[in-house]
Amino acid sequence: MFLKDKYDQFTERKVLKQYKKLVEKIRHYENNYKQLSDKEFQKIAFQLKKDANGNFDYIHDEDKIAKSFSVASEAVFRIENKRPYDSQLIGGLALAYGHIAEMKTGEGKTLTAILPTYLMALLGYGSHVITVNEYLAQRDRDEVAKVFEFLGMSVGLSISTTPKDEKKIAYESDVTYTTNSEVGFDLLRDNTTISIENKVLRKEGLYFGIVDEFDQVLVDDSKTPLISAISSEKDQSIYQQTDTFIKTLNNEDYEFDELMNQIRFSDAGAEKANKYFKVDNVYSDKNYVLSNALTQSLQANYTMQKNKDYIVEGTEILIVDISTGRALEGRRLQSGLHQAIEAKEGVPIQAPTITTATITYKNLFKEYKVLTGMTGTVHSIKDTIEETYEKQIIRIPVNKKNKRIDLTPIITTNQSEKIQTIVDLVIEINKTAQPILIGTPTVTESIILSRKFDNLKIKHNLLNAIDNAEEEKIIARAGKFGQITIATNMAARGTDIKISEEVEKIGGLFVVATTFFDNQRIDDQLKGRAARQGQKGTSIVIASLEDDLYKTHGNEGYIQKLKNKNYKLTKVFDSWNNQIRIWHTYELQKISESKMESSRKKDDDIEDNINDGSKFIYDLHKQIAKFNSYAELFQFETDEIDRINEVNYISKKEIQTAPSNSASIDMSLIKNPDLVLFTNQSKRSVYDNLVILAKLEEDIQLNDLETSTENLTEFESQKQMISKTINKVWQEKLEQLLLLKDAVNLRSYAQVVPKDEFLKEFLLVMDTCLLEIFTKSNYKLQIALNSYAANVTQSNRIIKTEVKTSKRINRKIHIL
Repeated sequence: MFLKDKYDQFTERKVLKQYKKLVEKIRHYENNYKQLSDKEFQKIAFQLKKDANGNFDYIHDEDKIAKSFSVASEAVFRIENKRPYDSQLIGGLALAYGHIAEMKTGEGKTLTAILPTYLMALLGYGSHVITVNEYLAQRDRDEVAKVFEFLGMSVGLSISTTPKDEKKIAYESDVTYTTNSEVGFDLLRDNTTISIENKVLRKEGLYFGIVDEFDQVLVDDSKTPLISAISSEKDQSIYQQTDTFIKTLNNEDYEFDELMNQIRFSDAGAEKANKYFKVDNVYSDKNYVLSNALTQSLQANYTMQKNKDYIVEGTEILIVDISTGRALEGRRLQSGLHQAIEAKEGVPIQAPTITTATITYKNLFKEYKVLTGMTGTVHSIKDTIEETYEKQIIRIPVNKKNKRIDLTPIITTNQSEKIQTIVDLVIEINKTAQPILIGTPTVTESIILSRKFDNLKIKHNLLNAIDNAEEEKIIARAGKFGQITIATNMAARGTDIKISEEVEKIGGLFVVATTFFDNQRIDDQLKGRAARQGQKGTSIVIASLEDDLYKTHGNEGYIQKLKNKNYKLTKVFDSWNNQIRIWHTYELQKISESKMESSRKKDDDIEDNINDGSKFIYDLHKQIAKFNSYAELFQFETDEIDRINEVNYISKKEIQTAPSNSASIDMSLIKNPDLVLFTNQSKRSVYDNLVILAKLEEDIQLNDLETSTENLTEFESQKQMISKTINKVWQEKLEQLLLLKDAVNLRSYAQVVPKDEFLKEFLLVMDTCLLEIFTKSNYKLQIALNSYAANVTQSNRIIKTEVKTSKRINRKIHIL
């Protein structure tokens, strides 16, 4: 590891040296533009766009990169009256070369992104700037639109409120500002949309994307699934029943695995469940719906905390993004967990949904041909980034030296001591009118502090997931004289806190963090709100040994020893006892980060399998859309059936030589009984379907039908019908796979490898999915085929064969 770190540092220095030389070239070109009129300058920009359009070599030529950056930089100056710093040019170059740029808070990432975005947009395939929320996407678009338009570029915005027709225009624009979730949902919708006219993304796919807060989106939230769903008619009353039962349990009735963040019944708890619900075994296959509801109710009651993981707003449960503190409106937890929380909190239980499409952020952003990103805190997880995304982290030099003073943390014995210490500090600092920002980990803690301040008549602003209507205004005012702002860690990203020269003279912004987070990057983000762009500022962490970090990852006995030292707070912040607590805290954060890394890797193979299945289905849609005749369509289907036959059942030759009456077939010919059992079908049913499809292939070959011009409309409508069938069948199979994912993880307690178990059954599900699509589609296509055959001059034998085949299909087809 030591040698690797040294090598990485050497490589980074080499890259920065190369970029600094390019910056000199950029500045040289800029000087040539300064004397030009706007019209003369725009002619150069328009010529660049013409020269670069569709030319991939353009973005690999250093001289052309320098010219493009200089044009973008000059445009920024002419429109915004500010020229990008050298550090911003270097950051832009890192992005243009596909690296991840680590830029400290306040270094101007919005402006930095303009430079590589312009370069890539010149190619004509679209550049996406992707932020973590809609406010930032709209703000950034509004701030930079005039710059791009001055350069002859169109700029679009795609957020949840953007109408579909405007979305299409937005993605056809040269530059598109959007959010990580919205581009994901747009992709899912496009993949499940049958009509090409209703798709909004470019047909070329996703080309270039810059992800702001790369570490949050592609690491912390990498496994967060984006889910497109439709309402289900499943009965949700079971969650009320399981919630009532769960509330009767004792500690010995369940076991909690911290590392995997999974909870399950102990033997005693399972026995209680059997008696309560009057079943022999809650874990048996026939009781899966019950066992899943029980598992989700366990999670809801013992691992999901109100005002931390979710909030109750009226009759709704809103999920809280732990890393930002924001409520995720419209986002629902899957597998019944949301319904279980609704039952726990006594609000109306909404109907469960059926997943129609899903993708994780990790797999979403791998769809981009060129992906890059920027963030203020990523170097500590550089190995994860390199391993997962094959990206190098480049630490961008700051424009001005950081003047922030980080005071020694204070770690109190309990929560009440912590709150009092924060209050005392705030009263003292507020005497100087120095603005104070207090960052809390949860909504609950922000409310506790706010009430304490109210009781003491201390004026302040409160910002959390419950009350965030004026988030931008509150954060914008947080840097003014005498302001005290309490906020969940939503204050750590996005909106700038600006301070005046007068405020800087009294010390700048004073940031108080009320806990150590599980991961040090979130601590650093909050500290980074102070002392931006070389300004003054101060930060301190005031935590308690009763905070979540110590409860979750600490050794209970050792934590108690630390408490028993009777540490008394004094003005000497770096007392020995406090220092021991600080060292232990940093060790716990390392343990936490290690567990999070293990958790991120868990189920990677399973999620990749599901993603591969989804991509196969989407490719199937595209393949069907390309066919121009029934002959092409059936040839494709029979090729796939041949593959499935030979792997799972019997050979194509054995099917085609078999007698028409399948009752006389030796059922032992079916080679893979697991598939038959898995689909809950008899061997004869599976075999009958294969005979039908093989005979259908023979009929097509005999007829040799072509789709004439007059029949093209009918053929297109048949393809639409197939696409609808694909969607319907895939919805069922995807739901099956998601339930299977949960089931194989429970099997891990039986000493089996979940990913191997999943892969085995995943392949079977995909094969049955194809067979079901083809058999359902062919039933209707055979009818269409017969109507065409009646108009073709063929022998009576052929027509009789088709009619006979059609009757046999009507009589014998069994849906797998």
